Amino acid sequence: MRFLKLSPYESRRLSISLSNGKYEKWMGRYLSAKDFYKLKSIISMPGNSLKDLYKKYEDLIWEKFNIRVSYSNYIFFTKLAYTLLLYNFLKLNNEHTKLLKVLKSSNFDVLKSSLKKNNISLINPSNFKNFLQDISSTNSGEMKVNLFAPICPDYATTLDSNGQERYTFNGIGNGVGLVGRKFLYNIPKIMEAFKNINIEIEPIILLGDFENNESNLKRLNLTKEEFMHAINGSKKVFEKKYKIKTKLFADYFGGIDSWSKQITNLKNELCFSNINSLEKSLPNLNHHENFISRIPLYKRWYGESNQMINLFINQIYEYILMGNLVSGFHKPSILLSSDHKAMASYFSSGFNSIPVLSLNNIY
Repeated sequence: MRFLKLSPYESRRLSISLSNGKYEKWMGRYLSAKDFYKLKSIISMPGNSLKDLYKKYEDLIWEKFNIRVSYSNYIFFTKLAYTLLLYNFLKLNNEHTKLLKVLKSSNFDVLKSSLKKNNISLINPSNFKNFLQDISSTNSGEMKVNLFAPICPDYATTLDSNGQERYTFNGIGNGVGLVGRKFLYNIPKIMEAFKNINIEIEPIILLGDFENNESNLKRLNLTKEEFMHAINGSKKVFEKKYKIKTKLFADYFGGIDSWSKQITNLKNELCFSNINSLEKSLPNLNHHENFISRIPLYKRWYGESNQMINLFINQIYEYILMGNLVSGFHKPSILLSSDHKAMASYFSSGFNSIPVLSLNNIY
């Protein structure tokens, strides 16, 4: 597939020859004489031009193979190289499987590159590849995908000695909060990255109403009613000021009673008790490193407590359940982790296969 390496200069030379010239020896690096004159005859037909030939090939590939492709996703190739890619694919030559791999993986490569530039990670790349292939094979034109973003309440913060905003948990507000601000800063970049591969993102914020529990209320010195008043205030800010669809997480997925039952079921099923038990059940994650990275936050949350490992494990149950619930949503969806980067992988550690993005934040 050397034709994919066509430089802009060689593409111009080859395009001119295809329009009104002859086959030359150097062109053999990119296409045969037979293909050269075949293409020459195609563009000489009424209504055809080399400039727009790729558009007809895109339509043919959708019609014959149910694969939606667009040059906007292949801008790292010259337009002629892209045209030759589609031409060779439609020929079903002996490199057909390699060409199919190029066609199907390019959206993923474009997305990964766009997100990486903004320090946004794909937590489970293979799931993203499968997800993009699945939705492209079942949709035509621009595709719409939900991006669910769990956001914790507007806990009180302070600036550390390095000028970084950190949680103190000395109270709760009714604004967007630290995690919410990180989300608002990054969501335009994420939407633009997906727009590059013809996917429209609909962001949906999911506020952590399930954190309205006894131990957290005691730490905050709040009643359940005061906690819910604050979190509903945050919901109004996101919806009215920022025009972003916002829900309360547990309430949106069946209610707080359903959430509590499912957390209990997870605990009975998984029986995490320490780092060793986590490693046995989820061997692909570095739980010890993740726990160490969370200790500064846990100290600010509950002080010097011998219950830190239990806090960590309880959060893992919550993250697994959040991932499972979003995964079961009835429309194509992805999940955005705006929280501490150490916890992002736990969103995809349950039975679900949902694609997960991480903003790589540290709190």
